[in-house]
Amino acid sequence: MTLPASYVQFAVYETFAPTILRGKVVLVSADDAAWGAGLPAVVAMECARIGAHLALHAATPVYEGVARDIVAYGRPVAELAGLAGADAAAAAAIHYGRIDVTVHVGEDEATVAAACRQAVAQGDGCVVWLAPVAAEHRVPSQVTALQAGMATAARINAVIATLPGDAMPGPDPQELAWQAIFLASAAGAGLRGHCLRPVARAVLDATG
Repeated sequence: MTLPASYVQFAVYETFAPTILRGKVVLVSADDAAWGAGLPAVVAMECARIGAHLALHAATPVYEGVARDIVAYGRPVAELAGLAGADAAAAAAIHYGRIDVTVHVGEDEATVAAACRQAVAQGDGCVVWLAPVAAEHRVPSQVTALQAGMATAARINAVIATLPGDAMPGPDPQELAWQAIFLASAAGAGLRGHCLRPVARAVLDATG
C-alpha cells in the first residue's frame, strides 16, 4: 500500500517536528520589504509551530499580524521594531535572557555580524543568513570570516537563494524556512561556515 505524499509529509511532521526548537529563543530579523514579501513571516511561524520563543525585528511594526498569530498559537513573542539591525540580537537577549538562533533575511551584514557577536558572548548560538543571490559574490567569504572569529560552540551558515520579492522565481518560502530550521537544529550542528544554494522547484522539474 502506498500512502499519499501529503499524508506521509503530515505524519513525519507530527512525529518529529513539534519539539525541534522547543523552548529555544529565535530572532527573525529582516527589513520591511522582506517582511512584506513574506519569507520572514513563514520562518517565524514555522519556528513557533515547532516550539520556539520568537523575537521579531524590522524597521517598523510590519510584522504585527505575524506576532498576533504567534501569540494565538501559544508562543511568546518579543517585538523589536525601530531598533537598528545591529542592536536586535542584543535586545532579544535582554528580553529573554539569551538568544539561541538568529535568522536574518536579506543583505545586512551588520545585523548578521552582531548576531555572531552575541553568540560568541554567550559561548554558543546559531546564526542562519538567508541571503539573496544578488549578494552571492560576497556572502561565502563573509560567512567564512565570521565563523573563524566565533567560539567553538557557536556557528553561522548561510542559505543563498532567490528570495520572495526578487524578479526571478526561487524556492518555496516554506522550503527556505525549513532549510534555516535544519541549520539551526541539532541535525545541522555539524555544519559551520557553510553556504547552501537551493534552487527553485520549477528548475528541478524542468531539468529532472
